[in-house]
Amino acid sequence: MTGRALDMRFIPEFANVDLARGALQGICRELFEPEGGSFTDNICLAATEALNNAVEHSGSPVVELKVTADRDGLTLRLTNSGVRFDPTVPASMPDDADNPLGAEGGYGLALVQQLVDSLEYAFRDGKNVLTMYKRYIG
Repeated sequence: MTGRALDMRFIPEFANVDLARGALQGICRELFEPEGGSFTDNICLAATEALNNAVEHSGSPVVELKVTADRDGLTLRLTNSGVRFDPTVPASMPDDADNPLGAEGGYGLALVQQLVDSLEYAFRDGKNVLTMYKRYIG
């Protein structure tokens, strides 16, 4: 397989995160897992959580996602011009004792860190740039 790339640029709304996830699922199924599987599930969940955080917390007017794939795996680059935030700082899952009703929230960053093989952050030219990589073992 030769390298493939897709660039998405959208207004930070949760409905647009759903569209980006759908496009990413399509890419994974076309290039790696036609029937779906853990690779597709993990990279799509990591991307969704990172995008949700950008929508909810960045304050950026635009979110950009670049997906690059080759036979070895998938690289996602998420860029926004919002509040500076380094998501590579170690995170842990919330303690169930602190959250007895299972309220949503607080899991995203820890999930992203667990689901990808590498996670890098940079602040360049006034933008947050988060790069996630997931290796495909098929």
